[in-house]
Amino acid sequence: MALLWLTAVIPEWRPPLCIESNYICGSATSLQLLFLCTSFGLMSVGAGGIRSSSLAFGADQLRISGSNQKNSWILGRYFSWYYATATLSVLVAFTCIVYVQDNLGWKVGFGIPFVLMLLSTLSFTLASSFYVKMKSTSSLAIEMLQVAVAAFRKRHTELSLESSNIFYYNKQGSSILPSDKLRQVFSSLGISS
Repeated sequence: MALLWLTAVIPEWRPPLCIESNYICGSATSLQLLFLCTSFGLMSVGAGGIRSSSLAFGADQLRISGSNQKNSWILGRYFSWYYATATLSVLVAFTCIVYVQDNLGWKVGFGIPFVLMLLSTLSFTLASSFYVKMKSTSSLAIEMLQVAVAAFRKRHTELSLESSNIFYYNKQGSSILPSDKLRQVFSSLGISS
């Protein structure tokens, strides 16, 4: 977010202004485009890391065990509030921030989210000692390696297109089987079940 804000603040990091009378606009240099794309890429990676883990991290803070079913409504209420506030924040971003950008300029419009992100990062870091932190049972790198090895070992496995008795998506002996109606839908789409 800081890099994107700097593209609005530093004149050398953005394309030249358009001449309004002739509608002639200069194009961005390769370095300016690289800087802009780098800021978008870093924001995407950061948002992907935050959005994928913040819901589970917040649920961990409630300390509800699987055996404690009496308090499971708390978890449901947490998820409801999480999604409601996430939707509200998108609504604010799409209205208020765009309004600020149109009326006060891009420097202020990108500066506000930058300051808010800085404050949220600072408050998260300062309160880090109070959070419940679940210990990992295994390494993510080892699990990814196990998936790659299993895929490599099973690369020559042939899937039967004729037999409907073999289901690779259910556990052996499972009572859940696809219905004939679902098979008809798949066959009409050209997909074999």
